[in-house]
Amino acid sequence: MIYTENIKGKIALPKDVRLIIDTLQFKGFEAFAVGGCIRDSLMGKTPSDWDITTSAKPQQVRTLFVDLGYKVVDTGIKHGTVTILIQENSYEVTTYRIEGEYLDSRHPSEVFFTNKLKDDLGRRDFTINAMAYNDEQGLKDYFNGLKDMEQKSIKTVGNAEHRFKEDALRILRAVRFSTILNYSIDEQVEDAIINSSRALKNISVERVRDEFIKIILSNRPAYGMQKLCDLKLIDFIIPEIDEIINIKKNEKNYSSIFKQGFLMLDSLEGSLPLRLSAIIYTFIHINYNYLNRDIRHDATNAETIARIILKGLKFDNLTIRNTCVLLKYCNINFEVHSEESIKKFITQVGEKNLHELFTLIFANIKFGLSNNISYNNVVVLKNKCEEILKKGEPLYIKDLAIDGNDLITIGLPKGKILGEVLNYLLSCVLRDKENNKRELLIELAKKYCNLAGYQL
Repeated sequence: MIYTENIKGKIALPKDVRLIIDTLQFKGFEAFAVGGCIRDSLMGKTPSDWDITTSAKPQQVRTLFVDLGYKVVDTGIKHGTVTILIQENSYEVTTYRIEGEYLDSRHPSEVFFTNKLKDDLGRRDFTINAMAYNDEQGLKDYFNGLKDMEQKSIKTVGNAEHRFKEDALRILRAVRFSTILNYSIDEQVEDAIINSSRALKNISVERVRDEFIKIILSNRPAYGMQKLCDLKLIDFIIPEIDEIINIKKNEKNYSSIFKQGFLMLDSLEGSLPLRLSAIIYTFIHINYNYLNRDIRHDATNAETIARIILKGLKFDNLTIRNTCVLLKYCNINFEVHSEESIKKFITQVGEKNLHELFTLIFANIKFGLSNNISYNNVVVLKNKCEEILKKGEPLYIKDLAIDGNDLITIGLPKGKILGEVLNYLLSCVLRDKENNKRELLIELAKKYCNLAGYQL
């Protein structure tokens, strides 16, 4: 609960922020800390950054602080924003403004500066983000943001459909704030989300992806995913998932399985590849096991599906690679064979992915999403992997007692054969670590080349 009589005690402006506000006020301008930093302070959280709004025009702000010896960057001076650098910290200072019509669900056609704080706060997205504060005048809350915080409700400033028409990304931001803050979304706002959702097609993939990441990396990813599905927003993020949500809804109780997959998200640590792989795995599991779809639940197609989804969202190559690795190996036959095969398994998965892979496998088993995987076999494999890693035995080409230059020295030409020989030598070392001696590896390399028809 937030008590209004103790507002000042809840908002502790950092020294740099007070300096900026005091400097602007000393010169006769208004200035307030504004937005998310006020919301977070009232919730007892430490804000990650502080934004400042002022009646001073951007050029006035720039001149004032440059004259005082500070570096000022014209971040978006056309729209009223400059960034003041104080030591290693940066602070955005934006002039009070009102905005013209939005023509692309993203950018206002015009920006007009104003002298009224209320006008500036009135253009913002949600009431909980439309509060301003300074030590002299206290909290400015023209749109009942404090009340909505006390009621744990996400409401827009003014008409919700109008706010979403201005910037459709606010639709996903509503879900994100609801997920992260554990607030409900106002019923009228949810109606407006459903009515306005098609405007998300006008938003860049990167901006949609970034909001999606924040939702699934929150402490309540299951709620966030369920809300994205309930509000029919998932189609604009992962159309492949939306497709199965909307077909054969009464077939074999698929919805409960999907909810199990979402609940599994809450049990997983906050790794992006891990949570992405859990979402995609659930999708593939339902397609194959409950809807008898053409998508086969095997490693090759799991990787293919993941690449289509993740490339469509323009994820970076490392995230795509790690997610695909988790999907490739999370549903294979885990019967344990030789130590050599286990070492190869470690190198194929990668040491950094092993912990997340076993986490995903155990979660799949716990939530009933595995395909007849033996829990005991997985435990045995996990323990053997840990034993091998603890011994520090050679597992990669870089661990060999020789390298490519050594092979070139004995007459091996540069090119494809060099990689072939190194991989062969690695297999010899994985079979028996005692083979990892320079002289022995050179002899093994010569024998391989002779058998392959290469003359040294």
